[in-house]
Amino acid sequence: MFDASNVVRCAAGKDDGVDKTGALPMPTYTETLVAEMLDARPPTVREYSATRRRAYNAEAARQSRAKKKTLKEAGVAEAYEADIQAALADAALVLLAAGGSNAAAVREVLEDIYRHKVGIAFTIEHEAISGSRKPKLYKVQPVARE
Repeated sequence: MFDASNVVRCAAGKDDGVDKTGALPMPTYTETLVAEMLDARPPTVREYSATRRRAYNAEAARQSRAKKKTLKEAGVAEAYEADIQAALADAALVLLAAGGSNAAAVREVLEDIYRHKVGIAFTIEHEAISGSRKPKLYKVQPVARE
């Protein structure tokens, strides 16, 4: 482990580490605090070399993907932005498949978003009803139409 007391002694002009009596000098309170801070704090990711930072980030991404895969297999969705978007899309598909006034609201939003593509809202609704467009996260039995 790194010994910060040598750094403190050198910075204070006590290069040899020995005073006039031949004994090691007693560090001041400030020197002790600096030494403890230097010894106790591990380097941050920003202080890593470029190679070590790339390796750290690659390992973190690998762990994140593994965690996400495990959660997905268990049927649990983490609150990642992509999963939130997928959950909202799944909710819209289920509402379209079920029909009724909620489906009409979803259809109106689709028609507004795709106003330049005539019939796309109807196509998406038909795919939701037929089951050819399936939810990504939400696993449910087919819903009866109203």
